[in-house]
Amino acid sequence: MARKDKDNGPEFVPLTNRSHRSSASFSSTDSLSSDGSLFGDDDVNALHSQKITRTQLPEENPYRDDDVELERGDNIFSRPTENSKRNRGSRLIWVVGLLCLGGWILAFVLFWGRRNSELSSSIAAVHDADSATGSTSYGKPLTLDGVLNGSWGRRRHSISWVAGPNGQDGLLLERDEDEKKAYLRVESIHSRQNQTDAREGWVLMESGAFAVNGKSLQPSATWPSPDFKSVLVAANAVSNWRHSFTATYWLFDVDTQTAQPLDPDEPKGRIQLASWSPQSDAVVFTRDNNLYLRKLDSDKVSQLTKDGGKDVFNGVPDWVYEEEVFGTDSTTWWSKDGKYVAFLRTNESMVPEFPIEYYMSRPSGKKPPAGLDKYPDVRKIKYPKAGSPNPVVTLQFYDIENAEVFSVNVSGGFADDDRLITEVVWASSGKVLVKEFNRESDVIRTVLIDVPSRTGELVRVDNFAQDDGGWAEVTQSTTFIPADPANGRPDDGYIDIIVHDGYDHWGYFTPVNNSVPVLLTSGPWEVVDTEPAVDLANNIVYFVASKESPTQRHVYSVKLDGSDLQPLTDVTKAGYYDASFSIGGGVSVGRQKILGRLQSYVASTLGYIVVTVDGRGTGHIGRAARTIVRGNLGYWEARDQIETAKAWAKKPYVDKDHIAIWGWSYGGFMTLKTLEQDAGQTFQYGMAVSPVTDWRFYDSIYTERYMHTPEHNPTGYEHSAISNMTALQQNVRFLVMHGTADDNVHFQNTLSLIDKLDMAGVENYDVHVYPDSDHSIYFHNAHKMVYDRLSSWLVTAFTDGWQQGNSVLPVT
Repeated sequence: MARKDKDNGPEFVPLTNRSHRSSASFSSTDSLSSDGSLFGDDDVNALHSQKITRTQLPEENPYRDDDVELERGDNIFSRPTENSKRNRGSRLIWVVGLLCLGGWILAFVLFWGRRNSELSSSIAAVHDADSATGSTSYGKPLTLDGVLNGSWGRRRHSISWVAGPNGQDGLLLERDEDEKKAYLRVESIHSRQNQTDAREGWVLMESGAFAVNGKSLQPSATWPSPDFKSVLVAANAVSNWRHSFTATYWLFDVDTQTAQPLDPDEPKGRIQLASWSPQSDAVVFTRDNNLYLRKLDSDKVSQLTKDGGKDVFNGVPDWVYEEEVFGTDSTTWWSKDGKYVAFLRTNESMVPEFPIEYYMSRPSGKKPPAGLDKYPDVRKIKYPKAGSPNPVVTLQFYDIENAEVFSVNVSGGFADDDRLITEVVWASSGKVLVKEFNRESDVIRTVLIDVPSRTGELVRVDNFAQDDGGWAEVTQSTTFIPADPANGRPDDGYIDIIVHDGYDHWGYFTPVNNSVPVLLTSGPWEVVDTEPAVDLANNIVYFVASKESPTQRHVYSVKLDGSDLQPLTDVTKAGYYDASFSIGGGVSVGRQKILGRLQSYVASTLGYIVVTVDGRGTGHIGRAARTIVRGNLGYWEARDQIETAKAWAKKPYVDKDHIAIWGWSYGGFMTLKTLEQDAGQTFQYGMAVSPVTDWRFYDSIYTERYMHTPEHNPTGYEHSAISNMTALQQNVRFLVMHGTADDNVHFQNTLSLIDKLDMAGVENYDVHVYPDSDHSIYFHNAHKMVYDRLSSWLVTAFTDGWQQGNSVLPVT
């Protein structure tokens, strides 16, 4: 679900100057999940906590919510009763939780105010605002524009940990917008803590602009070489999908502060990906889906592959692997010694195409022939829907010294049409760990390949289909631990997520071909599947877990032998805790944030109660409660939301006749599924944005993980589709909104639903369509409009506007 600029084409958007792509900013999350930042923790995403390897991103849109991703879950709204207005302290109650299947959030809003009172005035009176200042005893209510345009957002500053050329720890890479300071520099954290402690520092780029042949260029993204002698600079970047973009690339020399093209023969060539060798002596890059190598001791560029093109990708993912597997634009991995490059070859020649039509813009950039400018621009995407052919992926290796591409076959693997490659982790001595999933993501093979000898072996199999009938999540959290005999580590090993007694925990496998782990954590709680940080000098692992509660995330440490589990903060005491750990010794602690932007506005300004609910399928409550939803998405989750709403409807300060639910993406699906299952008994209103309405329309890798294939589970697909139009007709009213250029949840979903509604003669709904907007709905001011529409529609619902409108009959 890619974020696009509100004014430019939804698929190809220039990145602005001085902008960073950070690993926390593009959480993918996954395609149908809400970002874990609703908790204020980017690592909390229940479905897709994915590791982004590139370090910079396009500048944020002023109407983008940085803390809550667009893949919203459900939010239940209701109004309070009139008497409850007197009890200000308990009006807003939050119970925060993530649903494992897409991390969707359920919050319902309950309206204060008597059922038959003058509700429009009741809303205005809830906060008892001072007539002169517009404020309340709790401060000024939020305005929707203020929430959307970032007035209440956090200030951004680009900073990240970086290892020094000689392995120095505690260094910060910082890009500064202040023109009085160097644009790109490295500083020691010790110098920041103690101004008299003068440690090493580097100025990498003095200015945010540089000239090549008299032409001024400004960085869209930058990557210093490991030795800090050069900077790889991307300029004139143009967005592709959620994480991917193309740009012109330059090698910037730190000593001379001058730049040269990465490929001198094609300085204007648009490159998809480039990455440094660990020795800083070469850059491997992908252009036109082929892999190239530039060694810095020469101007010559070598082409490593020649089969790349429309259907074959080398070193970069196709649409579905970028969105659902790696959550990044890279499938290229240097070995630690710089002798080999591993890369994924993706062949999507058998994947069917899906056309996306653009009516107001031309993201292809092609000028139509004379007289054909009134026809839409069409972009065809290779998009594997559930049950259709997947791209075929193979892991390839390039030998730098011998200039040779090869692959290593390990016997007993999955067939081409039943194989997903989900993780590649280099170990030492030219060995690499590779995770392969079957198509339905319930069997994992972990393979160890010895690249120099071109041999491999199966070291571990996890069969969740047999163990509990559940699935395996795609993560990039496997962490290599090198041997250090003098420090109690005689062999290489790795840390990985394992299932122990029905809960996700960390296991330490050593040596690397050992299938039995040292259990690092255990108990009726779960670890967050973001990559742990390891202090190798002291054999301590730092990680995030929900040990205290499924709705909490805290940082813990444990020794590599599984002893001495300790929290880093005393969570039994109230207080604020600063946390910052360097690349060699810890993890990044996420922000603390509870309210999402629409929920904030609804609770603060409209005065409605917002409740977020943990239901079955929710993450971090164990596999038994999570995997029950497999094969029949929407059934158990909707039941739990209905039962929760019923409980709230019985409270004396809640108007049971005004309860609404809303959601975006998977949350849109859950909104409609809840309305369908409830049939107007508990919920009266619903708002669904970019909803999935039939899982046969969604992509294969995500869908089949939770639903199996349509061939395997035809009944489940029938039941999970939004199909009972008579039930939807029992609600007072519902709203559906969608962008016509949605590359993720295709507009086909909403059109199919409308067709069913028409066939059933159902009329109690509204539809709003956003031309040329993709899944995030940004094109031509659409993002502001979608929130304006949501808030105004909700106010109309809770002031009985729809019921009054339905009662008006023409005079005869």
